[in-house]
Amino acid sequence: MPDRESLLGLLGASAPVGLAALDRELRYVAVNEWVAATNGLSAEEHRGRPFRELNDPATAEIIEPILREVVDSGVPALRIPIAGVPRGGDRPVTAEVSLFPLHGPGGERVGVGCVVVDTTDRQLALERVAHLQEAISSAATAPNAESAAQAIVEHVLAAVGAY
Repeated sequence: MPDRESLLGLLGASAPVGLAALDRELRYVAVNEWVAATNGLSAEEHRGRPFRELNDPATAEIIEPILREVVDSGVPALRIPIAGVPRGGDRPVTAEVSLFPLHGPGGERVGVGCVVVDTTDRQLALERVAHLQEAISSAATAPNAESAAQAIVEHVLAAVGAY
């Protein structure tokens, strides 16, 4: 079995979520392949670059103050919802970001760890469920069968993105 450091490296490289470490000045120190692919840059190209530079402006506006708070306070911030088009992408995504302090060998805060979970599929599923609930409600209150059928068709088409 590989040693602890090798296992941690494999864990980070293989994780189906984004993992990043930033220093106290919010510059990237390390990212896993998920983050690198999402941002359209290699892991090495991230190193030393500011968080704000490599993230869409809307995401940076939300996350950067929270990153600073985590660096200053040492208190994690969990499951922060974000939405936007990643630097390396062409479609909007939704995600949850969790931030936590990184401590050096002496216990001092040396930066921030980030975990990013893509929630796009979950968000789309929730939107579809909402459309279907609207279809049921509209059909139940329709004045006649034809109106009920029309409401169902319209909401089901909207749920799957067809018109």
